[in-house]
Amino acid sequence: MTAHKFSATTRVALALLFAISLAACGQDEEDTGTAINDILDGDPIPVELPGTWNATSLVFTPIGGGAEVDAVAGGGTLTLLLRDGGSYVLTSKDPGALEEQEVGIYALTGGLIEFLNTDIPDDSPGVFGWLLSGDMLTIQRDTGDDEFDFNGDGVATPAATVLVMQRG
Repeated sequence: MTAHKFSATTRVALALLFAISLAACGQDEEDTGTAINDILDGDPIPVELPGTWNATSLVFTPIGGGAEVDAVAGGGTLTLLLRDGGSYVLTSKDPGALEEQEVGIYALTGGLIEFLNTDIPDDSPGVFGWLLSGDMLTIQRDTGDDEFDFNGDGVATPAATVLVMQRG
């Protein structure tokens, strides 16, 4: 099976992508929650949301139709740490590749979750739908803002993304 890369957009979104991240502000691991509304406007974070979330599936479907690919079933891993104060750490690994890590901030607005990678200057937030049900968190979008290399030719194609995670 061809190893597929998680796109930078997908990693930003996770989605799996909003308070100041550890790398951005130098806070310790306790994250005191620097004012998230200074960066992204958002609703209060439900107490059930923060924690460690491990992907059980990450399904990409080509916009316009075609066969879907589950990157987790293909051997990829993805862990999303959401902190109380609105920061996140996203760790992903493709089969045969080195682990990658992203830090940023997240905010909730109604049924949407925004992720902003604070390592990328002038980056725009990735916006996703989200649903929390018990110990399962689903993050998805079908706008084509995510991309995936479906046939292993090195060319990414716009895709809809559904990420299902279980509390770790």
